[in-house]
Amino acid sequence: MQDLSGYWSGQYFYGDSRPPVDFDIELTHIASKLSGIITEPNSFEPGGGALLSADITGALAGSVVKFIKSYKGGHDVRYVGQLSPEGDVITGDWTIISYGGSFAMRRDLGRKDEVEMLRRVVVDQNAY
Repeated sequence: MQDLSGYWSGQYFYGDSRPPVDFDIELTHIASKLSGIITEPNSFEPGGGALLSADITGALAGSVVKFIKSYKGGHDVRYVGQLSPEGDVITGDWTIISYGGSFAMRRDLGRKDEVEMLRRVVVDQNAY
């Protein structure tokens, strides 16, 4: 089983003329369970600030990825996607009750490298 832990970036698409919404996820994958935090620009919550964050809980079964995005103090969104054979892309659909759209997300190796570099700097600074 592939380890999905790490940083992912993606977009979700509405089923209408609204533009796609970018998002970033820090994902933890232990056994078949997924958890994490998603951050995205506020595209729908008046007075909610520039960014929204939500908790992710879900699972990986074979190549099927399912998770629920729970906005803090808000609603839940269900995601069902397919993991690519390379393990670096997930595409699928999201739903809220009877409304939904599609999404695509990709491993963000640049973000991983950035975080690892920052960790090395902190370790180096603590060495003195």
